[in-house]
Amino acid sequence: MSLALASLIPVPLIRPPEEVLHVTWIPVCRFADLVPDRGVAALAEGVPVAIFRLTGDEIHAIAARDPFCGANVLSRGLVGSAGDLRYVASPMYKQRFDLVTGTCLEDLAVRVPVFPVRVAKGIVQVAIRSHNRRSSAGGRPVLAGQAG
Repeated sequence: MSLALASLIPVPLIRPPEEVLHVTWIPVCRFADLVPDRGVAALAEGVPVAIFRLTGDEIHAIAARDPFCGANVLSRGLVGSAGDLRYVASPMYKQRFDLVTGTCLEDLAVRVPVFPVRVAKGIVQVAIRSHNRRSSAGGRPVLAGQAG
């Protein structure tokens, strides 16, 4: 197919979900202050968040609350890997949570909320949406497949 013909093929406009349009980016810490393969605790708009900087400067943010014990301790967990999967192991009962999806590796029906995170001008920012505030503050684990 020639370049001229390819440019005439319509491309569908992909719109982000409505909730993505109403994100508030909350500054939580300086990127330079994060130690690779360690977590830090932050409070973003009243939401306890665990921020992790991995080797290679990859960054993740999950809810700090361990759904099995109810304490905000996940930022103190041990960072590890299983193949390409990176996780944090809770310091309480040692359940491992995937840093990308929040899924518990020992009980796939349980997950912790995962937050969008970015670095802007050296500052780590976490995106907080209203449904994330409700799920991380609740008194029960969030089940996989349920709206957070």
